[in-house]
Amino acid sequence: MCNWIQLIIISSLSFALSDGIYDFVVGKEKKGTLNYVQNLFVSAFICAVTGNGCLWLIWDADQDEMSKALNISILAGIFYFASHLLLLKSFESTPSTVLLPLLQAGTVFTLFGSIIKSWITGEAWLENYWHLLSYLLLLIGGLLPATQGNLLRAFSIKFWKQSNVIYPIFAEIFYSFYDLAISSIEANKESSFEMQLYMTAVTRTVFIICFLIFLPLRKKEMNDVVNLGYSRAFLFSAISEILTQLAFFVSAGAFMCYYQVSLVHAAEGSLIQCFNLIFSFCLKYYFNLGKSNSIQVIFI
Repeated sequence: MCNWIQLIIISSLSFALSDGIYDFVVGKEKKGTLNYVQNLFVSAFICAVTGNGCLWLIWDADQDEMSKALNISILAGIFYFASHLLLLKSFESTPSTVLLPLLQAGTVFTLFGSIIKSWITGEAWLENYWHLLSYLLLLIGGLLPATQGNLLRAFSIKFWKQSNVIYPIFAEIFYSFYDLAISSIEANKESSFEMQLYMTAVTRTVFIICFLIFLPLRKKEMNDVVNLGYSRAFLFSAISEILTQLAFFVSAGAFMCYYQVSLVHAAEGSLIQCFNLIFSFCLKYYFNLGKSNSIQVIFI
């Protein structure tokens, strides 16, 4: 039996490193920063590489067995693209140390999805009622940086209308749907490493299709995609995306290992925030790299 805790630690480290690299690029040279559409282009390219790689690894596997998860994989791919799109848009204006707590607050939505899933599968949706307290703490802790320590702001409609709030919240909601879709494979007793590779290949393919549909709507933002002056920014974006892809792949294994997806999701959100805060603090405090407001949340 796989250890979901170890997998979540690895995925959280990868996510945090990815976010740290993105913050570093944004803070280092504003002129060479890619917009969210150009970053999405890099993501689609990495998806093409990883998706084809996964298909090559499972070329001789039982395709009939894995094809049973095709519809779920397609749905997961759509959620994956929507989450990635909104997340990249959020990073344009918000440092990761403020953004990630909001994502952490968004993990509460996974709890509602887990309740619905438990009704379908007949599994328990909560092992211990103390877990409800942990979700409350996640919600409060996630909102504190965005409200600058004043939680009363969260009761204002104006607060929720801000783009740097609504984008990450909806990004996390779509990511929660992605997690629930991935975890449903285990509920059907079809979980295996080959199945994980198959789902990765399908979701990445769907990501590329969604990107090609979305791209014509944002031609203006893609005008500078071949600008050689952005080569370093593209390189760092590619490294960040590779780490993100690794994190998604490893975390998918964790969601397929443990039935209570909301608990795994909450643990991942908390660890990402913890690791990211450490990385951001070290980069800014010791090397003066990253966004100037990346460590202000520590002193709220």
